[in-house]
Amino acid sequence: MKDYRNYSLRVLATIIDGLGWLFFFWLPRPKVRPHEIKKLLILKFDRLGDTFLSEPTIAALRQIFPQAQVVVACSPWNQEVLSNHPAIDQIVSLSSLPDIHHSHLKDFLRLAQIKRVANLIKEQQPEVVIDLQGHPFNVLAMFKAKVKYRVGYGTKVGSFLLTAGAHYRRNWPQSKIYFSLTTLFHYSGPLTTPKIYVGEKDIKKVTDFIQANHCLPFIVFHLGAGRSYRQWPIQYFADLANRLIANYPQFKIVIVGSQEDQALYDSFISLVNKPDRVVNASGEINIAALYYLLGQAQLFIGNESGPGHLAAAQGTPTISFMNPWSGVERWQARGPKVTLFYHAVHHCRGVRCHYHPCPNMAAISVDEVWVAVQQYLALC
Repeated sequence: MKDYRNYSLRVLATIIDGLGWLFFFWLPRPKVRPHEIKKLLILKFDRLGDTFLSEPTIAALRQIFPQAQVVVACSPWNQEVLSNHPAIDQIVSLSSLPDIHHSHLKDFLRLAQIKRVANLIKEQQPEVVIDLQGHPFNVLAMFKAKVKYRVGYGTKVGSFLLTAGAHYRRNWPQSKIYFSLTTLFHYSGPLTTPKIYVGEKDIKKVTDFIQANHCLPFIVFHLGAGRSYRQWPIQYFADLANRLIANYPQFKIVIVGSQEDQALYDSFISLVNKPDRVVNASGEINIAALYYLLGQAQLFIGNESGPGHLAAAQGTPTISFMNPWSGVERWQARGPKVTLFYHAVHHCRGVRCHYHPCPNMAAISVDEVWVAVQQYLALC
């Protein structure tokens, strides 16, 4: 059955693909010969964390297609995750697509959006296009652009239009799911830890920020979650911050996030006993600089999010709050020092959860988190 959370949607997708295979069985599905390919286009219009987790797959594709020019098509909000990557020859950004952070599926399935992606593909004239994102509009765009080799996931709707589709299990880690695409080319290399290639300017930016705010050593809080069902209550964050301030006077707390998290910060700081011990970096540093900053932190605390993946992958001690609806095995932050907190006290509907905060997130107590914080800081 197709890879979607909602059971009804999975059944519908399976029916659609079944009919698709019935009517499009005649489509030629030639085998890719990687050493003969001169240009490869990768589609990745996705979120920060998703893009970060796909980095090992992009690096592997560079090895699989040694003679090809590797081009990645992405969006303005995730482009910087892949900037400076040695495996990528060119990055093209399609700013006219809906913002994945705020839009609904119907926004992406409009014919105008599919046409924009198809036109981009035609402009690039690749021999192979890989839908690394796993979205039906990418598959439709590849087909509309008449690409000879259309590669994606056999577990997503629209797979009948692909020339090759990878299969995986829904409970696999997301980075492994992306990496399943490499099996289509018989790649035997290992799945590596994702990384961002940080430039000297970003390193200097972080160094100057740390010095200007006198925040060594420091602990990072990420207050945002992108979705309300993944949001640990702000008053819990404030309670935890007050305990840190009272018991660990040597640490400052650095708040990271986007400009959109400003309202969360305002609520948080109004509840903090000593605001001068908190430094707000929300919206102040770019993604590459954030990655480097997280690598310098003594501890990261936040909701299931892109920054959590960035911190954990670098070995920074990470405390992550999750809602089981997301899929813990699939989406948890992974690294050598990660502690996850999640509880299932109600049947959460995820993006359709009407509780604020979601009872699953409110069930994660400050007391249990405080125990983990003390254990990590005892090692500093």
